[in-house]
Amino acid sequence: MILSFLGILIGLDAAFWMHKRAKEVQISVILSQSANGLGASGKTGIKGKVVRKSAKGHWRARLAIVIDDFGYPSKSYPYFIRFAAPMNISILPNHKLSSVIGVLAHKHGKEVLLHLPMQPYGRSHLEKKTIMNYMKDREIEKIVRDDMASLPYIKGVNNHMGSLITENKRIMKVVLSIVKSKGLYYIDSRTSYRSIAYKLAKEMKLKAGYNSLFIDNKRDKDFTMNYLLKAAMIALRKKNIIVIGHDCMSTFLAIRDMLPRLEALKVKLSFASEVVH
Repeated sequence: MILSFLGILIGLDAAFWMHKRAKEVQISVILSQSANGLGASGKTGIKGKVVRKSAKGHWRARLAIVIDDFGYPSKSYPYFIRFAAPMNISILPNHKLSSVIGVLAHKHGKEVLLHLPMQPYGRSHLEKKTIMNYMKDREIEKIVRDDMASLPYIKGVNNHMGSLITENKRIMKVVLSIVKSKGLYYIDSRTSYRSIAYKLAKEMKLKAGYNSLFIDNKRDKDFTMNYLLKAAMIALRKKNIIVIGHDCMSTFLAIRDMLPRLEALKVKLSFASEVVH
């Protein structure tokens, strides 16, 4: 019986170290794959394009692009992570790759956000532990705190879906209180034109911002490039804005190919922390 028990312990210990080694290998593979596409110098390996680091000059506006929905397996996320420009990586919690992407994004100098799942209007596919309008304050607090604890290096939070929840003052006050207590900023994704999230955040004296434009409602490179130009025009008028895109290859290619034009307009790609106030 003692020998059997020792065998179980040895088996559990072996399983733990095999899992740890598998995670290390997974991270190494991701880094090597992304390195094949995007070197540290900024060479993309796609159509021979090179991302240039702009010379110091007088910028006329800041444009923070928040890329949502990281956490799912995708071909594009290593490219965003290794992109030689400031990017904001918003990660869904409770996915197999969520924490791995958080570590990699931070390692490569990107700003990490929690993409907090919230209930929308209508029927949609809901994420695990989505904040729902029938939940009590204590249950909401636990979800927010657990999601924050599950992701490394987060600097801010923005809502995933949430058209119903961001109109609800009681629930948003619970969420924003925790965001403030952690010293984070909040970005209202503006999935509802009736959202009170940004206004409430400012009333609570929380660093906050809001989405001015979804740049890739159509997953098409030319469409997204046109919307990036529109975003630049808004930024030049307002000086500092935030826009939202998604983890897909057409969005990455559009941002990469628009970067020289944005620089020519003196619009600087920025971290969200530089734009919120």
